[in-house]
This record gives sequence, structure tokens and C-alpha cells, in this order.
Amino acid sequence: MLLLTVLLSCKAVDPAPEGLDDVLHYLWQQVDDGSDAQLADALVNLDVAVDGGGLEEAFDGSVSRLSTEEAALVGVVDRDPAQAAGVFLVNTFPCDPAQLERILSYARQDELYEGVYESYDRVFDNDREAWLSGADTALTYQVDYTAKLLGSEYAASARGSLRRVPDAEGATWGDWILQRVWLPTPAVFDNDNRSMDQDYQLELYWPRGDGRIVHAYGMWRQASYGAGIDMESDATQRILLNNLLDWDDNTEQLCASEGLAR
Repeated sequence: MLLLTVLLSCKAVDPAPEGLDDVLHYLWQQVDDGSDAQLADALVNLDVAVDGGGLEEAFDGSVSRLSTEEAALVGVVDRDPAQAAGVFLVNTFPCDPAQLERILSYARQDELYEGVYESYDRVFDNDREAWLSGADTALTYQVDYTAKLLGSEYAASARGSLRRVPDAEGATWGDWILQRVWLPTPAVFDNDNRSMDQDYQLELYWPRGDGRIVHAYGMWRQASYGAGIDMESDATQRILLNNLLDWDDNTEQLCASEGLAR
């Protein structure tokens, strides 16, 4: 009943402006193969679209769905990405860029974000310290985790990458981070009435020069949570977006703490 009350009281999730929608799709397509210059130019366009330099309050909405070609870029060819609803969040929080890099690449995310996971195992394909030092521009990894959702537990295996991109010519924010995470296979629930068949996530973090980080988050998810609740409704999307904002609040606290992200 509480969940139903929350669902019914949520505000609508409005579509993203066309420019914002386009650049999120472009960045998804270019994570691996785009040149630094192409990605940096795209970030300039994104920064303009979200008014990164003047952004004072978080804003969010929906984004258009991934194409089959975009899903195939991460090896998903056996599911229809048109079934995965898309949302976005743009927010800012104070953080030192070097501290943020350590938080994002910290192996035991369950130690940083307590209460989110039942178990969490992250294995890097290459050396984290080489990425932190700047010797490597990308850090790729495998994550196997379990979590609880509305009383049901599920297990998932995700692939992810962190890419550091140099500043664009004429821009002022310095190096920035592009992160992509996805589910190569559906999550497995202990309840047959619930499912998460697809999950694609894209995040960008760039410093705007006043001690704050701009965080742009795009997510496409196909999931059913039982009782007719799925990602197709504005209400469910609103709850997810609120959770993403809470995640940023937790990250802000970690940014202000010393010794947490080693």
C-alpha cells in the first residue's frame, strides 16, 4: 500500500530536450571507439544542453530507447532494446576530481554504498593504479552482485568501463570521466514474477571549475517488479530517478570523507 501511494503521488517524467537526447545516444555509441576529440566535442554540446556551468538544481526526464545497433555495441543481440525504457538525470555535487576517480574505481562499492548490495565482487581487467595514475586511459571490469528489491533477491553479472577523456580545446573543465555499465545477460530473481532483462547505464562526470562536478546519467532498463509494476510507467521511473539522486547524495558524502576510497 505504501508503494502504491508513492507511485500515485509521483510527478510526470517528461521527455529530454532533443539536443540532450541526441548527445547521450552519440556518447553511448562512441565510448570505446570515439577519439578523445570526438568525445570532448560531444561533452561541449552536452554541457551547453544542460547549462552545466550555471546548473543549480537537478533535473531529469526520459530519453528515447536504444536501437538494436546500439545494444549490439555491448554484445546484446538476443533481446529487443526497444523494450528498455530510458531515463536521464543531470545533477551537481562538490567533489575533488581525484577523489571522485578513486570512488568510481573502488573495488568494493558495497563498502562505500552501504545497504545497496547483499554481495558484491568487482574484478578489473587491467591495473586500477595504472588508470588512476593516468598511464591507462580506460579501466574495464566485471561485477557480480546480489541485491534485494521489494522483498525479492536477485543476482546479476555486469560489465563496465571507465574512460578518462582529456579536456576539449577551448574548454576549461580539465579531464573528465565517461562510464558505461550493462548486463550481458538478464538478472536472476528468486521470484518468477520479477525480472530485469536489460540494463544499460551511461554516466559522465566533469568538473565545472567551482569545486563542483556535473554528473549526467542515462539509463535504459527493462524490468518488472511484480504487481503490474514495470519500467513503462512514469511512477516507476520517478522512483528510480529519486534513487539515482540519493546515490549522488551518498557520493557527495564520500567526496567529503578522507580515507574511504583508497
